[in-house]
Amino acid sequence: MMKGFTMESQKLEQLIKQSERLTSSERLILVQHLIAKVQKEIPEKKISRKWSELIGIIPYPALNEDAQTYISRSREYDNTHRAQIIRDGE
Repeated sequence: MMKGFTMESQKLEQLIKQSERLTSSERLILVQHLIAKVQKEIPEKKISRKWSELIGIIPYPALNEDAQTYISRSREYDNTHRAQIIRDGE
């Protein structure tokens, strides 16, 4: 062993030497196992999108309704719902 190796790198070197005694198919199984294990440990990267990338994805009018009509209707519903909650609380 080379000077300056840490305990972990000595263990790794021993494992590499042991793996050389395996058959090709056994090494392939070992590699597949190690790759699967590492893939589980790596956190999945979330893809972040910019709003500008979404332009044109949904044809106009979406859901057969104009966007401004939808916004106005949902605001009216929210205001009515909020007023109802306030009345019930009094």
